[in-house]
Amino acid sequence: MRALDTVIDSGRRVAEALADDAAKCRTTAEKIRLAEAFSQVAEEVCSAIALEAELVRQPAERSAAPERDPEGASGGAPAAKPPVH
Repeated sequence: MRALDTVIDSGRRVAEALADDAAKCRTTAEKIRLAEAFSQVAEEVCSAIALEAELVRQPAERSAAPERDPEGASGGAPAAKPPVH
């Protein structure tokens, strides 16, 4: 989760910097450009968070997957065993 914390902290710093810049905007065009920049940063932060969440979720899903039943104890056919030499 360290990567996620880094992404969130970076996003927060960018948002604070953009807010400081917004206070200095004099024209509507400047405010629009700033809003577009903020929107792009927000999308990138959200994408990074979603990617991090997916990376965290994948190992959890794999460990929750049903295990193979090599001896057929569950009532199904036993898995094929390799030939003994």
